[in-house]
Amino acid sequence: MALPPEAFGVLLRDLLAERDLSVRALARQVPIDAGQLSRVLNGRRTPSVNLARRCDEIFSTGDILARAARQARAEAAASTAPMPGSGAADQARSASEASVGERLRGEDPDLSRVWNITPAVRGFRGRDAEIAAIRGQLDAASTGAPTVAAVHGIAGVGKTQLVRAFAERYRQDYQLGWWVAAETRLEMVTGLGQLAVRLGAMEEWSSAELLTYVFEQLRRRDSWLLVLDNATGPVDVEPFIPPAGGTGAHVVLTSRNPTWRLLAAEVPVDVLALDAATELLQGHGPQEPQEVARRLAQELGQLPLAVAQAAAYTAEAEISTGQYLELFRRERTRLLGCGRALSYPSTVVTAVTLSLERLVKVNPMARR
Repeated sequence: MALPPEAFGVLLRDLLAERDLSVRALARQVPIDAGQLSRVLNGRRTPSVNLARRCDEIFSTGDILARAARQARAEAAASTAPMPGSGAADQARSASEASVGERLRGEDPDLSRVWNITPAVRGFRGRDAEIAAIRGQLDAASTGAPTVAAVHGIAGVGKTQLVRAFAERYRQDYQLGWWVAAETRLEMVTGLGQLAVRLGAMEEWSSAELLTYVFEQLRRRDSWLLVLDNATGPVDVEPFIPPAGGTGAHVVLTSRNPTWRLLAAEVPVDVLALDAATELLQGHGPQEPQEVARRLAQELGQLPLAVAQAAAYTAEAEISTGQYLELFRRERTRLLGCGRALSYPSTVVTAVTLSLERLVKVNPMARR
């Protein structure tokens, strides 16, 4: 059962925000190097199961993070397995040679490859009105400074996947696209520093030098998309928004904070319409009366993340929406009975937990 690839980082960042705990403070409690923890949160380092278990202990989340870490490690192992007919050493050598060649090209990188924004999860559908709203806000201004749009809404409403879908739809309009985790200053410095290096900066430069360099590179380019994901507020983010760019220079923020009016054009995101959520659920698994799917959609709060998990589960387990509804109710009662605070809506946590439990049953690597 596939979860969004960023599930571990998303859940852990949410827990940090819920407890008002910094990355550095959590790193001290684990203990782990703060830089390594930041890379895990950014999705650039696969979480260890021991780290996840320790975080489960700190946040009293049972084994939710440990299960997510097992899946992340299983997926990483599958994605890096040697290709048929090719040894691992040959692949590593090819990757190394490609990296060296890229650095030798100097300060004129192939912009068609400067894109680290992954597509929305498989099965993402709808949200055309919201995608159009983002585009409309970005196209509304032409001032010589980047246009900024803030996509905001509650946890689990699908902000991140919406922006990924937007980026994929309009990818051909941009010379460059870069995704940066933005919950902390360290994450933003790290993400923009990586972009600077990709554009020709030296890795050993200071953070200030890297930031200055990337701002200058973006100023010279007409069309680019910078995404700052899970931003906390205008005061924290504003120093990391490039001050200048061409008419196609766009910054998109995702946030739970609704107060962006002074810095960005606001694009509020709500839960799915009941009919849309029902349609998504009916497209998977054995057919049942529409009323059953509508009832499940309502109990899921019409939250996109919960609906997507339910739809994927029914398809892969080949069960009906009615059977899933029974499983969902039992699991939610169990979780709420544990007496611990849930930082995501209980509907989302329940759906994710069911998916993880099925993963353990069908994927032996996830047991490790």
